[in-house]
Amino acid sequence: MAGHPLPGRMLQHFIYLILQLKVKIGLHLYFKNYSVNGIENVPRNTSIIFAVNHQNAFLDALIVTCSTKRNPFYLARGDFFKNKWAKILLETIQMMPIYRFRDGLTNVKKNEDVINNCVKLLSGNASLLIFPEGNHVYKHYIRPLKKGVARIAFATESAHNFRLGLSIIPSGIQYEDYFSACTNVLISYGEPVYVSDYKQLYASDQNEAIRKLCQDIEEKLKALVVDIRPPFEYDDIYAKWKINRSLFKNPVTQLSHDKELIAKIRSYPEKFDATASPATPLKRSLKQVLLMPVFLYSYLNYIIPNAIVSYLINHKIRDNRFIGSLRFVLWLFLAPIALTIQSVILFIITKSFAATFTYFIITALFGILTVKQGAVGSSPVGGDR
Repeated sequence: MAGHPLPGRMLQHFIYLILQLKVKIGLHLYFKNYSVNGIENVPRNTSIIFAVNHQNAFLDALIVTCSTKRNPFYLARGDFFKNKWAKILLETIQMMPIYRFRDGLTNVKKNEDVINNCVKLLSGNASLLIFPEGNHVYKHYIRPLKKGVARIAFATESAHNFRLGLSIIPSGIQYEDYFSACTNVLISYGEPVYVSDYKQLYASDQNEAIRKLCQDIEEKLKALVVDIRPPFEYDDIYAKWKINRSLFKNPVTQLSHDKELIAKIRSYPEKFDATASPATPLKRSLKQVLLMPVFLYSYLNYIIPNAIVSYLINHKIRDNRFIGSLRFVLWLFLAPIALTIQSVILFIITKSFAATFTYFIITALFGILTVKQGAVGSSPVGGDR
């Protein structure tokens, strides 16, 4: 593995790897298709920075982490680290705080230490994950990048006289739906951007080098995802895209066709209707009718975790951008806990290992089938808008 634990944190690194395995399995179960494209563009043994588009809270980071073997460190909002226990958890999964002006000038001054720590990690051939857009918005376009990713990259390479070989990997996540289970998600890795290529420009004009590097990363990110522009026409183009698009099983093929369609809509908007409703395929409808007994069984056996998840999402989440991430994480942990407790109770009542084991396996498989068919985890706010 290319990501290295900090000194004295071998136990935390072990916990990190266990959680990573659990999350990776969960992602493959939660999404209909969890696909990776361009993995050959991710170097295995050199320093890299993943520059990732940010649309879906911490689910974005999980998708990238579980699609490579690099075990990246992350930069996360500093206010997440205020709670003692949250701080321990975040540090266990290799997160480091980065502070904004709203966090206070005292905290902002700590960013210099954070950048120095990033330089130290990257100097040891580690990997770092950054969301250069700065915040997350569940809309299909790339926003202007912040300068932080370029500053960290240049600080690292200049410390090694531009001989380290640090590269930035544009990483684009394309969601079929930001909130729901049983949808497609594609993570695409673009060709590396080598920081050493900007050595001469950085020597003559640091600000221009930072601007140029951010611009190049931004353009590469746009090529990896659906990028609806201009933003002030987003709603109209989005509606026409969703209604007129064709569906493909392969997410890479889907992305290619979606980008082509949006280009046509942008060029000839009058030729596309934005008022019709996309039809549900008859084959899918029939399958869900036939599987209704399975869905009912799963609903009854997972009624408690489902109630907890629904309550938290509908009554405690103030920011809709966290819905998809929290739904995934809550189900990832609550469903196995509920199933285990119910199996123990069944064993106490029946004293039958065979009956308990059969119940556990059937309930687990039916639960997975229910999620895979999209019978749970639908959006409470309407699609991915």
